[in-house]
Amino acid sequence: MTLELSTTTTGGAPTPHQRRLSDKALDLIGSHLSPNTRRAYTSDLAQVFAWLVATDRARPIDLELDKAQELAAYSTLTATSDPQVIVEYIADQAGTLKPSTIARRVAALAKLHASATATSGRSNGRPTRDPAVGQALTGARRRYAQSLSDDPTARPTKGAEPMLLSDLEVIVGPINPTARGLRDTALMLVGLHGAFRRSELVALNVEDITRHEWGVRLLVRVSKTDQLAEGRYVDINTSGGPWCPVGALAAWLRLAQINEGPIFREITRGGVVTPHRLGGHAVSRIIKARAEAVGMGDRGFTAHSLRSGLVTQHRRNGVPFEDIAQVTGHRSYATLKGYDKGISPNTRAPRLVAG
Repeated sequence: MTLELSTTTTGGAPTPHQRRLSDKALDLIGSHLSPNTRRAYTSDLAQVFAWLVATDRARPIDLELDKAQELAAYSTLTATSDPQVIVEYIADQAGTLKPSTIARRVAALAKLHASATATSGRSNGRPTRDPAVGQALTGARRRYAQSLSDDPTARPTKGAEPMLLSDLEVIVGPINPTARGLRDTALMLVGLHGAFRRSELVALNVEDITRHEWGVRLLVRVSKTDQLAEGRYVDINTSGGPWCPVGALAAWLRLAQINEGPIFREITRGGVVTPHRLGGHAVSRIIKARAEAVGMGDRGFTAHSLRSGLVTQHRRNGVPFEDIAQVTGHRSYATLKGYDKGISPNTRAPRLVAG
């Protein structure tokens, strides 16, 4: 047992605490965040700490020191205990950062303070919940929207360019039916038709496939929004023709003789299929390389273009959001609408009039 332990979520800030929690209990509390979320919060807190140092609200910390990250987190916790400091941070960053970025960093601060409360049992007032903080964030959003309205040439930063079916057909059309070619074709076709995130796509195993007369059902075991690993199913229909995702998947598995384990695997320079699972970043590299090969390298396609493309394609075809959510796994239509890109009112109007 101990009375002095670091917080266990965002990198930690040592706080005296009233609760007598064992190391095992604190470790369990720390496990409520996924590794990716933990890394994201740590990165955002580092940016906030840099601002605090630059504005003389915190002292610099030598990164060579032991527990430098914990010390920086503790310093950030202390300096931002006053809501006024957080409001000043928002005001200072509003002219250079997007409101969504500022809001994410405030969320990281909220998690830092919540972590200190959870492990110490002592409330510090949760400064991010102060009304002034919420109003400052709203003000930043309004000013950002107004700046776009005042400057007709201004545009918010674009996300991944959606890859529509027509784009995908151009990209996969010239691909030779080698091991690498069949893998890449299946990867992109399955990725788009299933609206998979890259992490979900590379985590698929042969054991996750259930074949039906209408196509295949894939079990998604790993998902960004499924922190408890409950899993969800994605159905992909057989479409027939050269761009059929089910046919492309079968062709790849047959040539590679994959009967168990990872579906999408690394391939050596000599064309030998390895037992090693393809990495998430490799998906974006494959898509970019294939797009460049057909003169579409300037479109900015990434792995996320497949997911964004499925939503955009379905919306152009008049599919309602609630049906699209069955494929993407979104629980919030507001989030899903963020993927709905490149569709003008004129595109939707005929479909709405037709009922």
